[in-house]
Amino acid sequence: MSFLNKIKSMFAKKDEQPSEIPSQFIQDLVANLGGISNITGFNNGATSLRYDVKDSSKINVAELEKIGAEKVTIVGPRYVDIKLGERADEVNLEVRKFITYFKKIEASNVKVQEGNLAPKAVQEAAKEEKCPDGTCSSKKAEENVDSVEILGITDAKVVGLETLNDGVFSEKMLGDGIVFDISKKETVDIISPVDGTLEVCFPSKHAYGIVSPNGLSLLIHIGIDTVNLGGIGFETFVSQNDKIQKGQKLATVNVKRILQDNLNPNVILIATNESKFTNFTEVKKVSKANEVVAVITK
Repeated sequence: MSFLNKIKSMFAKKDEQPSEIPSQFIQDLVANLGGISNITGFNNGATSLRYDVKDSSKINVAELEKIGAEKVTIVGPRYVDIKLGERADEVNLEVRKFITYFKKIEASNVKVQEGNLAPKAVQEAAKEEKCPDGTCSSKKAEENVDSVEILGITDAKVVGLETLNDGVFSEKMLGDGIVFDISKKETVDIISPVDGTLEVCFPSKHAYGIVSPNGLSLLIHIGIDTVNLGGIGFETFVSQNDKIQKGQKLATVNVKRILQDNLNPNVILIATNESKFTNFTEVKKVSKANEVVAVITK
């Protein structure tokens, strides 16, 4: 037995073995959603699982459809809709039933890093980024604000989420937000409404997740079901993990191309559920790029 396996065996208890295990389908489902630790919300409709996730890039759409999902739709960086038909409720109940089982399995698979047996608290402290001289006070000031002004991301009429009627954004499942109606235009540029870090930049170029220094988490989602275009009709000017500034161009959208596939091209701006600021106020009826369009409060 190797040294690492000996360390792991020290913490293994036979009486912790589960007396019941989930079906192979449920095991495959959870695995292809990135594991139980990647799932943060377990909801379902009449025919679909509607799960919140930490990171939708960990979801294996092809494998989920291979094991029986009728359709898998990734909606932004932290939400997925899995169409299963009439068995959706039954499947969700079984997944929830075995949450503890999956967490124990994941815990047992955690590998001890050879040569680093320091307490976890010590390891985490060593990873913390030290604040450069003169910047700590300004960072704290940013974190203590109660509201954030956001810029219009394009010139457009501003409408409510309910106009989307998609059952996801329209129901505010991902958070509060507004919609920029670009359906009458041919092409539009999309800019960043805030300073921050681009934590999500989908390969399909239709969705961008921005986190500002004060904890505001925004999702810009261009159109409904536009992920299915595979990037056609979109040109992006940024990359994931880029530091971006408000007013910086993120993408150019060929609205006419999106409409050719009978898709809704309107641009959705969401303050995600994980954001420190979640409520849209003082929303203007018309957006002008680079001008304040709304204020988001805690």
